[in-house]
Amino acid sequence: MRRLALMMCMAVPLLAQGAGTTFADRWKQSDTDGSGALSREEAQGFRQLLDAFDAIDTDRNGELAPTEVRAWRASKKHARSQRPSGFSEQFAAGDADRDGSISRAEAESRLPRVAANFDAIDADRDGRVSREELRAWIEKRRTAKTARNEK
Repeated sequence: MRRLALMMCMAVPLLAQGAGTTFADRWKQSDTDGSGALSREEAQGFRQLLDAFDAIDTDRNGELAPTEVRAWRASKKHARSQRPSGFSEQFAAGDADRDGSISRAEAESRLPRVAANFDAIDADRDGRVSREELRAWIEKRRTAKTARNEK
């Protein structure tokens, strides 16, 4: 759900610029001096690039070259692929001993949000959070949030 919201946020500016407008088209339009690179001023229409400008500008020349942006995007994609993304991957990351449940100690060292809500999640009070308990707690929170948003 979080990914969908992020993708929608990223798509809205593109849609506002007109259907069929590609990143390359926007880059060319923004490159007012025709250098092929974007200065900080020229990058104003690219919020993500502007937010990470100094990290992307690896040669520190004050401009973002297409090669720098491609390298930055590739590094972000690689970083995303290395972290757990779905429920099963997150649960597995928290289950250090691979016994199919998460103890309080595992939650405290690996899943801080689960640790902070451990007693609420551990419905059967056995000191361990099962997949089913965690799914039920997530769904309960999601339902409550939806109800709040509909008011």
